[in-house]
Amino acid sequence: MRIWRTLTILIWGLLPGCMSALIGPEALGGFLGRSLSVMCKYEYWYQTYKKYWCKGSSWRTCSVVVQTTGSEEEVKAGRMSLKDNHIGLEFTVRMENLTQQDAGIYWCGIKKRGSDPGFRIHITVLPDPEETTAISRQPDLDPSLNTTDNT
Repeated sequence: MRIWRTLTILIWGLLPGCMSALIGPEALGGFLGRSLSVMCKYEYWYQTYKKYWCKGSSWRTCSVVVQTTGSEEEVKAGRMSLKDNHIGLEFTVRMENLTQQDAGIYWCGIKKRGSDPGFRIHITVLPDPEETTAISRQPDLDPSLNTTDNT
């Protein structure tokens, strides 16, 4: 009976998508000029490992944007910050003052010996809804279209 249990656990761990070391949202959208937070969850044995956020369409060639030291101390790099929560088994990336250049493919990663686990996230930057509303509400300034009678 013990052999079957061990085999079941081993097979379950080998199936794609099962027992993933790192997970997060597959896609997120944020508004131009605002901030966006992305949360990545990891397995308990990675608590004190360095976590990082990298940008690029390929996992093998992405560029690290911000990386922790392995502690829970928040690390900032320009408009990006990363904070690890060892108890919650998650780290949060915060992207401030979003620009169109921030759109693209990013990866949550964990630095370890051998191959790093990573999770792909597609970030979209949308127009600021307040600016869109303000533009659509501007009064018509063309006097020839004025319908009031001034006589």
